[in-house]
Amino acid sequence: MVNSRVAERQRTKELLPFLLRLLGPVGVVVAVAAGFIAYSTVSATQTHVVQPGETLSHIAASYGVSVQEIASMNNISNVDLIIAGSALTIGAPSTPAPSGTYTVQPGDTLERIAREHGVLVRDLVEVNSIRDANLILIGQILTVPGSPTTVTGYRVSYDTAEAALRSAEREYGLPSGLVLALSWQESGWQQHVVSEAGAVGLMQIMPDTATWALEWLAPGSTDWYGDPVHNAHMGAAILRHWLHLADGDVAYALGAYYQGWHSMETDGPYLETDRYVANVLALLPQFA
Repeated sequence: MVNSRVAERQRTKELLPFLLRLLGPVGVVVAVAAGFIAYSTVSATQTHVVQPGETLSHIAASYGVSVQEIASMNNISNVDLIIAGSALTIGAPSTPAPSGTYTVQPGDTLERIAREHGVLVRDLVEVNSIRDANLILIGQILTVPGSPTTVTGYRVSYDTAEAALRSAEREYGLPSGLVLALSWQESGWQQHVVSEAGAVGLMQIMPDTATWALEWLAPGSTDWYGDPVHNAHMGAAILRHWLHLADGDVAYALGAYYQGWHSMETDGPYLETDRYVANVLALLPQFA
């Protein structure tokens, strides 16, 4: 039942810090979703418990520190893999929170710039209207988005979110658990979050994408911004569209959902896209 599955995940999350203290580095690495939880910067060292729906880059951005600082302080060898429930030591910020502009230097790549500033390549592409993520110019001034924001008033329970996502899967004939895994990766099943780039809700839908989807794919999902059912159904309709264009290739369709179909076709998947797809597929068995 829905309630028992949510309760089981909550109990697991609560027990993980204790288990990790007992087991040390031994354990199963969990691929966690891109998160959108804002925290205040601090003036002294403190502890942060990794939540489902968080990545190291977003945690770093929230505290105004670099990914490398957190990795070094916590002996993390792979910054792309963190364990939900683990406790991270966070130091005081050595630089201002990553917001403002950055001038491209010789040898820079968009992925390296995103990693150093604790943001996503996707967000840099969106806010700077970059047509080719593999082509940036020395001296180019990029706008670097700050931490994602939270919109008050649209919070829903995990039960409500799961019901909406499963309804969307059935409506659009998608594989069991796929929409739930995608939504967990995108938002941690949170309807109330809006990314710095403007992506909204459970399925993190961009406004221009929503306008297109309302016309061609999901005309009934008019309250996609506030209603979890509408948001879930619109996201499922978009995913089914990419899956159809990809001739049933789930990995390619997920890549298109994250990066955009045109970009996937012209640039190929970004390294960050490959990681994203791998995370969604790793989450899928939990929700199938």
